Amino acid sequence: MYGLILESNNVRKYLYLLAVAVLVVVIFASGCTSQQNQTSTKTYAAGGMSFEYPESWNVTSKINANDSFVTLSDPTFDRTNGTQGSAAILLRTAKTNNVTSESLKEGFLKNLKQSNGNGTSTTLNVGGVTANETTYNTTVSNTTAQIKIVNFESNNFIYIIMFATINQDAQSQQSYYNTIIKSFKPQ
Repeated sequence: MYGLILESNNVRKYLYLLAVAVLVVVIFASGCTSQQNQTSTKTYAAGGMSFEYPESWNVTSKINANDSFVTLSDPTFDRTNGTQGSAAILLRTAKTNNVTSESLKEGFLKNLKQSNGNGTSTTLNVGGVTANETTYNTTVSNTTAQIKIVNFESNNFIYIIMFATINQDAQSQQSYYNTIIKSFKPQ
């Protein structure tokens, strides 16, 4: 009698749905899904660059024919006068024989290298261009910082993107960095 019940189409369908439901519960319980950090964003588009940034961040910019300088800062950075929080600087400048993306990056890193920190380098894709990323961790006078510098050249312009996390867990700020980097497009 039990064999006849198990062979009916409705019972097979319910057993199949039950198995799928159990599988879904196991996947969610084991953490095998990725959860996106949903950050509301705004779009910046001027001075030869466009990108998305967290909606709550403050933006200032200075733009002329050959140079663009944009600063971004989170509310914590602003409230603590830069002693805690996250900030970014985005620079676009015309390439010349005397100035390259590497020379600009090294100029920024010069002071960091004197502060007994450590750095790592890798490459990544930014707006369809291969870029260099240098991550530098340092502690000076009870201030801990992680600085990421991304540099590349496109259409005879040099782009430098610096992201700083000050006295905060840098990993907790990674989604903000990703929002900017993954949406960045040189124009």
